[in-house]
Amino acid sequence: MSTIGKNERETQDRVIALFHNELDYRYLGDWSERSGNSNIDEALLGGYLMKAGNSMAQANRAIHLLRIEADNPNRRLYDNNRAVYSMLRYGVQLKTAAGQLTATRYMGPIPDKQKNQLIITGTAIGSFGFEYELPSANAGADPTQLEMNYGAPQNTEVAMQKLEELFRVASAGNDDDLSELVDEIHPRAVKKVAEFLTYISDQEAWCGLDFNDSTFRFDGSNQVRNSAQRLNADNIRDTTEEFTGRFEGALPTSRTFEFKPVDQKGIIRGKIGPDIEDTHVINRNHLEKLVKVTLNVIQVGQGRPRYTLAKLEDIKNADGV
Repeated sequence: MSTIGKNERETQDRVIALFHNELDYRYLGDWSERSGNSNIDEALLGGYLMKAGNSMAQANRAIHLLRIEADNPNRRLYDNNRAVYSMLRYGVQLKTAAGQLTATRYMGPIPDKQKNQLIITGTAIGSFGFEYELPSANAGADPTQLEMNYGAPQNTEVAMQKLEELFRVASAGNDDDLSELVDEIHPRAVKKVAEFLTYISDQEAWCGLDFNDSTFRFDGSNQVRNSAQRLNADNIRDTTEEFTGRFEGALPTSRTFEFKPVDQKGIIRGKIGPDIEDTHVINRNHLEKLVKVTLNVIQVGQGRPRYTLAKLEDIKNADGV
C-alpha cells in the first residue's frame, strides 16, 4: 500500500469533498485495495451506457474497444490515456454485426444526472496530469462572441508557448534571458507561475508541459524550487525610473528606441510599449530635444535592466533643466 504524507492526505480529502459535496459525485470509498480492481469497471460503465440509450451489444462493444485502448502494452501510459480521452471526447465507432452501418456512440455528456450519477473512488497517488484543449472557431458561431467568451485561440496558443518558454528559461537560462522574457509577460502572470511552482516544490514534486510539438520536463523538485525562487517577486525588480536626456532615435519596425541621459555614460536601449500606436511621434516631436522620460524597468537577479516606454505621456519637455 502506498504511503503518503499528512499534507497530501489532507489535500486528497479536500478534493474528494469537493467532488462529493459540491459537484454531486457519488463517493464509493477507497478502492486502492479492492479485489479485482481495474481502471474500467465494466458493470458500472455498462449500466451507464445502456441507460444512455445504447443496446447491450453496443455497450459491450464500446467497453471492449475502450479496454483495448486503455491496456495497450505497446504504448506509454500517457499515450493510452490520450487514446481513452479521445474516445470519451469524440465518441466510439461501433459495428455490432457484419453488414451493419458503423455508428458513432458518445459516452458523454451525462444525459440525466439523477439516473446516471458521476462517481469517484479516490484520488491519484504519484504522477498525474491534465489536458487543455484550445478553443476552436465554430463555423456557425459569431467570432466576436467566441472571442469574448473564450479568448482568441491564437492568443491562448501564444500564452501557452510563453509559459513553456518561461519554464525552460527559469530552470536553465541566465538572468539576462529571464529578464528579457519576464519583460514580455504581464507581472501578474509571472507571479502566478511562481506561486504554482512553489506549491509543486513544497510537495516535493515536479512537472512538465507538452504543447504542439514541444515538450519540457523539470529534472526534479530541486529544479522546480530554484525556478520558483528565480521568479519570486524578491528576485525581480519591477519599477519606474525618470531620466533626463535626449532621444537618439526610434525604429518603428522593431519598436525600439535609443536614449542618451545627460547625467550618465552610455545609451539606454529599450522597447516601445504596445499602447503607443504611432511610434513616429518620438522622432517627429522629441528627437535630439532635452526631455524628461519615465521608463518601466524590469531586472531579474543580476541581469541587465530592460527598459520600456509605456506611453507618450511619459515624455515631458525639459528645456528649463
